[in-house]
Amino acid sequence: MAGSVLLYGIVQVPAFMGFPESPQAALTGAVVCLAAAVAYCAYSVLSPELQRRKIEAARKKRLRLYMVKALAERTVAAPRFGSLVDPSGRVNRSTLRVLFDEFDTDSSGTIDAGEVQALLLGLRLGGSDDALAVDRATVDLWFQEMDVDSDREISFEEFHACLSSGAAGGPAP
Repeated sequence: MAGSVLLYGIVQVPAFMGFPESPQAALTGAVVCLAAAVAYCAYSVLSPELQRRKIEAARKKRLRLYMVKALAERTVAAPRFGSLVDPSGRVNRSTLRVLFDEFDTDSSGTIDAGEVQALLLGLRLGGSDDALAVDRATVDLWFQEMDVDSDREISFEEFHACLSSGAAGGPAP
């Protein structure tokens, strides 16, 4: 965007200098703008990795926001958990601990893929009334998002960090 402003300056600088109808400046501006547009299109086509990373980052952010929203709605309906998000928008750690322990069925201190599936089914995240379905791909997607160290187990700290970044829009404090 800043580059397009600079390209616009090619035409405007001669106009400010007293040459308001300079055909050379207009032609130069048009040629440079066209070259920049072609270069940008070529870069977009030849470098899809950048687009893929942006899409992946947006998907992960949406996933975290969806999870926090869905968990907040479900914990309001289940008062035994307490409020998931405090008035400042941060995740309530003690409520999250109760929720985590509820789905850590083997009391191992971590949540595995089967327990993530139980979490999704138990909170109806992805049921017929939601946008996502709780199939193997959905479980893997949620699990991958939360399992930061890739040890195939989600610790409470990983669970808290994932949901905190979704609630506050940034990393957990």
